[in-house]
Amino acid sequence: MTYQNLLRNKHLNNVMQIKAKYSAQSDDELFLQELNQLLKPAHDAHLIEPACEKHATIHVIGSPRSGTTLLTQLVASEFNVGFINNLSAAFWLAPAYGIRLARKLNRYQFESNLRSDFGQTNAIGEPHEFGRFWRELLGYSDMSEPCESHEKAIDWNRVKAVQASMLNANDGPMLFKSFLVAWHLKKFSEVMEKSLFVWIRRDLLENALSLLKTRRDYAASLDEWVGLRPKACSTNDFPTVHQQVAAQVYFVNSRIEQQLNDIDVSRWALVDYAMLCSDPNSELDRIFLKAQGLDATIKRRSLSILAQRESKPSNDADVGDIVKLQAAFDEIRDNQESVS
Repeated sequence: MTYQNLLRNKHLNNVMQIKAKYSAQSDDELFLQELNQLLKPAHDAHLIEPACEKHATIHVIGSPRSGTTLLTQLVASEFNVGFINNLSAAFWLAPAYGIRLARKLNRYQFESNLRSDFGQTNAIGEPHEFGRFWRELLGYSDMSEPCESHEKAIDWNRVKAVQASMLNANDGPMLFKSFLVAWHLKKFSEVMEKSLFVWIRRDLLENALSLLKTRRDYAASLDEWVGLRPKACSTNDFPTVHQQVAAQVYFVNSRIEQQLNDIDVSRWALVDYAMLCSDPNSELDRIFLKAQGLDATIKRRSLSILAQRESKPSNDADVGDIVKLQAAFDEIRDNQESVS
């Protein structure tokens, strides 16, 4: 059997497992949807837009498969910040209620197991990206970069009021893994005056190889986009899977960088994935200093985090994938240089 046939059979098996999983969860999902609809009116009745938030919010941003989950787990373990876990994430239309319930049920100091499966954690106390909440709050149906008019249509007063209610429920600073916020960094920094953006960046090839593996092993189809999709990534311009994945990684990082250049450097920090794995204490220290500048109540719990195993998909990748991705990156860079 050829390598491609092995991949195809593996992918079909994964798709069947995913379908079976979601079929079994359909009743639970319906229950949660109904519960959220019931709770939302009471939750929203207590929203009050504050003049200024009492505590800081830390937002981990980056390209899909760049290390956002690991960074979120480390910050959640080492800083005295609240975060959305797999329990509170069930309350996406009543987030303050979910936060209060999670705090009530677990008063122990959190220590992450630092495990995840394609960005998803399993233990109930582990961080959750809260995708439904962000899509609802910011008016998204998917992860695609919107047109300029979308930002104007967002109810930013509600964004501030909801975030403030979550901070109040936590009674302290909060941490989020905020993919969709990456499309609105400048505006979000103006609305939430104590927000800190932590951008994690990974070697582009390693990032693309990991994203390609996600498409093969997790997505319903190899043609399915996973995570943030920049406007520059039209299927017409990037028809092959390798071109799409390379463009996705390149342009997500480019878009984040463009926005951060317009925001005061005190409001954001850049973390290198390889450095985070080899020397997590130094990287966390840099984040801590920025965060404490916005909120003096933020503290570090430990100063002796062990080095983490750096994931390097290139060690096990098919040579053909590496060649195609490198060629795609070279073509993108050449095109960008010719435009500029």
